[in-house]
Amino acid sequence: MQQPGDGAFQRANSVGCGVAVVGTGFGSSHLALLSELPSFKLRYICYKNDRARAELLAHRFGVAAVTDSYEEIIKSDVDLVVLATPVSSHYDLGSRALRVGKNIIVDKPLCLNASEAWSLAKQGKDHRCMTFFQWRHHPGFRAMHWIVNQAVLGHVHHIDLQFRHDFLAGETAWPWRHVWSEAAAGAFADQGVHLLDLAHWLKQDTPRVRAAFGRCLRSERKTTDGKTVVAETEDFGQAALCFSDDTLASIFVSRSASGCREISATLTGDRGTARLLVNTDNSIYKIHVDASTAIALPDFPNENPYRLWLDADATSFGRCASLVDGAIAQELLDGIIANLRHETGS
Repeated sequence: MQQPGDGAFQRANSVGCGVAVVGTGFGSSHLALLSELPSFKLRYICYKNDRARAELLAHRFGVAAVTDSYEEIIKSDVDLVVLATPVSSHYDLGSRALRVGKNIIVDKPLCLNASEAWSLAKQGKDHRCMTFFQWRHHPGFRAMHWIVNQAVLGHVHHIDLQFRHDFLAGETAWPWRHVWSEAAAGAFADQGVHLLDLAHWLKQDTPRVRAAFGRCLRSERKTTDGKTVVAETEDFGQAALCFSDDTLASIFVSRSASGCREISATLTGDRGTARLLVNTDNSIYKIHVDASTAIALPDFPNENPYRLWLDADATSFGRCASLVDGAIAQELLDGIIANLRHETGS
């Protein structure tokens, strides 16, 4: 697990941590979490195209300045740069921030490919960095992690993870998500990479990709402003993984599941089964455990990963996904992409 040096801990726990959030799409979710913690001073929103949206977000969350210049961010004295930008920009923007001594938090997937991801992880080894896999911090998945660690189900021999959402069931607000060279993949990059990280985190072992397939629902997509984009990446798909102890994992993702926004997880062991269902809109969840021995699940709170990022306790910070964790998930995503491209001949 990547751990930062003492200097990074000291800096993060200074009077206030200056933050720049780059990107105005899903950047709003980062701003919401950051605004919960007064230790963070929201200094900049950096945008590329939509200044009006950036200014609205700045007003809503009390961000001091709006800029379209990443160079301004690099030259500023902010401590942390949060990258909520298209995947194709993560490596360049992250490397530039690290070179001038800034810490970075990168939205998933970490990069376009594993080579870039491992390089970024190496560059960030002496910084306080995180890959934003927020579902690790959800109380339902924390409970499932506890179930595995406590061997409640005995030996877990199958993990089933499914993520259904409808954010691309109709028109698209993100043309770049449909292009291989900008997004790396489709539903597997948008949602599946979360499940790949959860599989690795639940088992504390890195699986291998055995098979994967996906489908693009339409060859062309209409954007919300009436334009047309050629669609290349998959809108739904399934993958099969295998761990070193022969535990199997199955992954299903859909970003076009009309009327559905949920994540489910089922763990099957030789002494029982545990099922989790999460509503992604409100984070309400249900867990049902069928096991040979009655158990009382601990009450896990919903963690704000930024609070853990600030914590000087290495154990608390260690619950965050590192850039190394991001690179591991990226390797698995690369394996899935190779299967998808072989299948489609692209």
